[in-house]
Amino acid sequence: MKLILKILQNSVVIGSPEPIAALVGDDVILPCRLEPAIRDFSDMVEWIREDIDPPYVHVHQSGHLLYQDQNLQYKDRTILFMDELKNGNVSLKLFRVTVSDEGRYLCFIPSIRRGDFIQLHVGDITVSEIVLNLPSAVNVTKNSSGVVLECESKGWYPEPELFWLDAEGKLLSAGAPETVRGPDGLYTVSSRVTVEKSHSNSFTCRVQQLKHVSAETTNEERQKELEKQIETLTSQLMEAETQREEKERKLRQTEKQKEAAEKKKNEYQQLLIQSYRDLIVRRTELEKRLNEAKDSWNIFTKHNKINQIDEEIDKIKRIFDAIHRALVSQY
Repeated sequence: MKLILKILQNSVVIGSPEPIAALVGDDVILPCRLEPAIRDFSDMVEWIREDIDPPYVHVHQSGHLLYQDQNLQYKDRTILFMDELKNGNVSLKLFRVTVSDEGRYLCFIPSIRRGDFIQLHVGDITVSEIVLNLPSAVNVTKNSSGVVLECESKGWYPEPELFWLDAEGKLLSAGAPETVRGPDGLYTVSSRVTVEKSHSNSFTCRVQQLKHVSAETTNEERQKELEKQIETLTSQLMEAETQREEKERKLRQTEKQKEAAEKKKNEYQQLLIQSYRDLIVRRTELEKRLNEAKDSWNIFTKHNKINQIDEEIDKIKRIFDAIHRALVSQY
């Protein structure tokens, strides 16, 4: 166990230095590995997105997914490669990618407080071309100024760009394309262009998405972001640990107070019981003396003493009754 802990403390978490691209509806693997690998690794693995609430994409512990912590957006869509954990592979497989899955993911190992970021782009670097040959093209309308070509393409994310090319690959002058976003978050783009018939009679409608250059970061920037994130998580863990220790301290203090109160209660009960016993002995002695006085003293001399003893017995009885009530109330 000590050896495993030592290896864990020396391990690092490595994600992907480059963004991962996926198309809507595809499955994708977000790579992450622990180096050096731990053969009997069973620690918690957290996949997190800071921009969602709750932030947990997948939480794995002791061979199981902790469903109660998982964001419902990812329900039944994430797995780890269980057979590969011993090799340090803590990558996440995400099924049926949606538009809302795009973002920055953190692969984090809480036991060593280390992790790395992986950026996921949805619908990245895609090109679609439609070649229209006149006069056989379907999407063609003739007018007095030439031929109107129409082009429409569906199911894009993020929003694409559309432009027209002639047979030589030169751009054609066309109006701005019309873009509509559907309820599924995907875009439909369409455009029209008026052309004159040429000897080639061939035109191309190209729809494409540009690479998300602005989303890429250098290794140095990623390292700074990671260090900041780890620092924040470490601070949160330390704060949680401090709160836990404070709760435990108060609990121990409360237990000590309960023990002290119970001890005093027991001492008080023992004192009452002893007083009760002493009074019984005292009462017995006085009753014995009273009986002896009645037998041996004459009626005239013993009258006053008998009254005094009776008064003392009554007094003891009152004390006896008070102690008896106190004992009863304790139980």
